Amino acid sequence: MTAKNTANPVISVLMPCFNGARWVSESIDSVLKQTFTDLELIIVDGGSTDGSVDIIQDYIKRDARIVLINRPGLGLSASLNLGIESARGEWIARLDADDIAEPERLALQLQATLENPQLVFLGTGLTEIDEHGRLGKSFIYPQETDRLLNNLVRFKRFPPHSSAFYLTDVVKKAGGYRTEIKRAEDLDLWLRLSELGALGSIPQCLVRYRKHTGQISNFEAGTPQVIDARVAVVGYWLRQRGAPDASRFDHPRYLDFRAFVTQQYQSYFRRHIARDQLTARFSGKRSKWTLLWSLLKLCFTQPSFVFWLVDFQLFGERIAPKVAQQWLSAQTAQGEAR
Repeated sequence: MTAKNTANPVISVLMPCFNGARWVSESIDSVLKQTFTDLELIIVDGGSTDGSVDIIQDYIKRDARIVLINRPGLGLSASLNLGIESARGEWIARLDADDIAEPERLALQLQATLENPQLVFLGTGLTEIDEHGRLGKSFIYPQETDRLLNNLVRFKRFPPHSSAFYLTDVVKKAGGYRTEIKRAEDLDLWLRLSELGALGSIPQCLVRYRKHTGQISNFEAGTPQVIDARVAVVGYWLRQRGAPDASRFDHPRYLDFRAFVTQQYQSYFRRHIARDQLTARFSGKRSKWTLLWSLLKLCFTQPSFVFWLVDFQLFGERIAPKVAQQWLSAQTAQGEAR
């Protein structure tokens, strides 16, 4: 582990890396070229075998603000927690080793937090890029806490993990990332941060988010990763009701709770699979009339599915509070039966 400078920077940029040699140079360059320069870049490498570490060490020779931590086999959440514990900055800015930060990202995020001291989390919009850096779609997210929180609990669009900017002491108070919530560790942490302060997002695209074949991009209904996200949200609603948080791994009924949530969401998972299949089937159709006719037939043959699809597109998933209440009712009934 490379020694740190003695002076504390304002911002610690936290970048996990595992076999990221193809794009890590672009990501590092985007941090070192920030207009705000009072920063450190903490890179936690999870055991890369593709030359990533050599690339990072070469950068360290040129810029003392870079800190490399080698910890093979930790996993994403544990690697991020290690970086958080090592961070000296008041704020932590996340960036993945295949994404790019626009030059003014950190300056604008820091300025926004000075203007709104209630913020504990601040995201930004994004611009998609492909494997070759070609620009794709852009997305802007709500700025207000209430709207962002609504998007979180209903699985609607939320600022990307690579745009996250959060207070170091508050994220430590929240307990950092939970290793039992895999592939939804960011959603889970944002929910817990929302209980400690305000969420926000800058209405500018300050991160280039790379889409490539190595990512898990499909819904993959029923997989542990998708279930983790539902476990996290239902756990949030339990906390809102003042009930014990069964989504915590140290809760004595955690495994029962996870199985309960999975069972309650089965119909939603099946509908998500049907939605993905429908999208794939229509993606190759070019005639709007063919598409319209297919949709009309679907309205007559599967009206309940069409109603759910429209409702989901407009409002997102809305059953988590109900699942939380069902869990509490089941626990009460079991307690009375004993």
